[in-house]
Amino acid sequence: MRLFLQVGLGLLFSVQAFSQEVTIPFRVGNVYGLSDYNGKLVNKNKYDQINYNRKMPKGYFAFKNKEANGLAYNGKVLVSGPEYDEFGVEPNKFIIAVLKKNSVSRSTSTFKNEKEYNDFKKRSREGYALFNLKGENIYPANFKKILPVDTTGVSAANAKRARYALMATTNFDDQFSLLVYDCDKQKISEWLLKDYAKIKLDRGLTIPGKSIALTASKDKSDNPVPMQVINIDGKFLLQQATSEYRKGIKEQFESEYGTTEVIADPESGSGLGRGTNKPNYTTEAVPPPPAYGAGVKVPGDGDSFERSKPKAVKKYIIQTFEIKDGKLFLNEQIGGKNEVKPGTEFPMPPVAEGQTYTFESFPYGTTIQDTDEKRVTQKNIIRFKSGDQYGIVLSPERLIPASYDTINPIRYSVSREEQLLFVVGKKEKGTENIKYGLIDQNEKEIIPMRYEDLDPYGLVRSYFATKSDSNVYSKNWRFKENGKYGVITPFDGIVLPAVYDAIEWNPTRFSGHQDDFVSLKKEGLYGFVLAADFKEANIIQPIFPYKVGFYDRNYQKEKGLLLFGLVDNEGKFFCYARKDGFLYYKAK
Repeated sequence: MRLFLQVGLGLLFSVQAFSQEVTIPFRVGNVYGLSDYNGKLVNKNKYDQINYNRKMPKGYFAFKNKEANGLAYNGKVLVSGPEYDEFGVEPNKFIIAVLKKNSVSRSTSTFKNEKEYNDFKKRSREGYALFNLKGENIYPANFKKILPVDTTGVSAANAKRARYALMATTNFDDQFSLLVYDCDKQKISEWLLKDYAKIKLDRGLTIPGKSIALTASKDKSDNPVPMQVINIDGKFLLQQATSEYRKGIKEQFESEYGTTEVIADPESGSGLGRGTNKPNYTTEAVPPPPAYGAGVKVPGDGDSFERSKPKAVKKYIIQTFEIKDGKLFLNEQIGGKNEVKPGTEFPMPPVAEGQTYTFESFPYGTTIQDTDEKRVTQKNIIRFKSGDQYGIVLSPERLIPASYDTINPIRYSVSREEQLLFVVGKKEKGTENIKYGLIDQNEKEIIPMRYEDLDPYGLVRSYFATKSDSNVYSKNWRFKENGKYGVITPFDGIVLPAVYDAIEWNPTRFSGHQDDFVSLKKEGLYGFVLAADFKEANIIQPIFPYKVGFYDRNYQKEKGLLLFGLVDNEGKFFCYARKDGFLYYKAK
């Protein structure tokens, strides 16, 4: 059960002076406090864990102390308890807490009386609690569901804010209510409907900003009563439903295109279509243009015409390589026909006595011939092995000979055009070490065969796509040279030199933070590349003693304030850091 309070953010790397109101989790030993930008602690509260969620307004932090989860504002505890799971804050209005699954037993909990215990057990497995910004639970019985519906009025504190919020709720007895929350007074000001058997909002009849249509039944046996909540003088008012005039289809048409004439149907009576009880609308008939202009002879009966020659029917042919009984066959199908011609064995180059070929198919659709008479489309290519060497059958007329110790086809887009390229490798003379490079279909070298590893997939966020997938989604490839890693781009050369101990797409995930970046490691320190964009401004060279797990840009809505969340060896949050290497951490 999640709360989504969206905030738009933009990234700036410039350093500047930041508001003194900015507070940052600061780790002291194994507990956390809050400090200012310069690392000075601003209060004495200590937390086992603390988390800033970029979706929350400025100054709010979720924390954990032993079994209790809580919410603090600039270090002041607002809400805390073992029954809460996570929190959401609607700016200048209210706080909603998600209740944990009902796992507290009678023996381990303290209840004032039997009724309180039974009420607790009667609750659904999950629910919500509604708090004002002071941290006061304004409805202690809590809710099974809360749905914010609309706002109205003008706040006395700020003319840009709404005064009232309308909410639809469901209690743990599955009764429905509509309440009005006063954002200025921080309390429920009115229950428009309370504990009804059924309330159903009708979005189709709702007019945004004016009225909300609904039906309500006080008891299950009651018929639904049409009602509407209207906005009058900055307040919500519930009343019986009234119909508001809306233009019909005819009036909408006439307002845009002018009036229309109702034509009588002589067989059905005046103004109505046969059996439809709907008017027939016609527009003025427009005569068709003449077939021949002035001065052009209209052909007569005795005139003759030269008949054009029929165009040749173009054939569409689909060719597919098929591996059967250790042999390679070429199948051919004519477009528009279901039958496939019997496959003919594909002639491979002769091999030494005692040697045979092995084959592997890769899907790759391409047009290999296109003339006025026919278009030939091929559906796959074949990797073949002869002895210890590999090659590729590209088409019935073209192949890359078996001269490589490894060859892997990839689809790579260049200037929005897909190309078929090959990552190839050859052993160095006198060794078993393979050096890798990149070639095209004509065996033209794009990346020289000099690298210990060449990985097109290592810096792709969706790395769950295995290396058997021939599609390459990133232009930045990881390579290895002399035991170190770097980044290279086909056709454009080296982006990062091979001086790093590790380069990888960030594998950690942190809800409420940003985690789309490339991680760097060098000499035991860690760095950062924003979103695999290797512009100089987006690279933080390795300066952190812990790995970066996430980052927060424009932290706490402070424009240009970029902070990094460092993680320990288990991938758990350790502390915050600035891009200059300052850690919000000190040992005891």
